[in-house]
Amino acid sequence: MLYEKMKEKRMLEGKETNGDVSIIFIDKEHMNKLNLEYRKKDKPTDVLTFVLNKDIFEGEIYICASVCSDENIEKWILDRVIHGFLHMDDCHHSTKEEETINEKRHNALLQEIN
Repeated sequence: MLYEKMKEKRMLEGKETNGDVSIIFIDKEHMNKLNLEYRKKDKPTDVLTFVLNKDIFEGEIYICASVCSDENIEKWILDRVIHGFLHMDDCHHSTKEEETINEKRHNALLQEIN
């Protein structure tokens, strides 16, 4: 349902939605290697998103559930998937303004699917 909501939004904006999205669960060691290679950070992170084709909404979302500190793992994973989808849709959080926009979109998506 989340993927469908993202596709609906993109279609309303006149964007393509023909791509595939893979969600991959990996362990801390693998996440650490990816984070070091692509972000130059030598530690595991919770989620990494790789946009393979921005124009058609295609990419990979890597999730490392073993870094989860939340008691509700299902909610935590859903939050990470939403986070990854937003990155694929060119929504980032490098600045305070981007962070605010990202948070609003995240919360709106979460409400729509609950």
